[in-house]
Amino acid sequence: MSRDLGREARRSRRHRLPGSPPVHDLLAERVLGRAMDMSAGGLKLLLAEPLVEDTLYQVRFDLDMGQGRRATIVAGLQVLDSRLDENGLLCTGARFIHLEGPHARQLVQWLRLQAEQE
Repeated sequence: MSRDLGREARRSRRHRLPGSPPVHDLLAERVLGRAMDMSAGGLKLLLAEPLVEDTLYQVRFDLDMGQGRRATIVAGLQVLDSRLDENGLLCTGARFIHLEGPHARQLVQWLRLQAEQE
């Protein structure tokens, strides 16, 4: 990925995730944290415990698609940076590094739904 593409992805509009769904590490079979907001390029996690930067994870989380529908997203994530937020809570930014076709389409659909509601 070029530097310009990386910067552009970080400028993507972020949307809060209602209910802050848990994000599950599929390999370790544990919850990494809760998804706070998401963009096309990645998400912000409220962490259960510190994560090592640049570590890769295979994760699963659910999105509320409206009208009682839910979508389960499975994705590869790269941890970018961890820091304390304004409330003193440990958070990290994570970039999507892999999304299979159906999961990518569901994520894009969710992002469009959020944009329409604003």
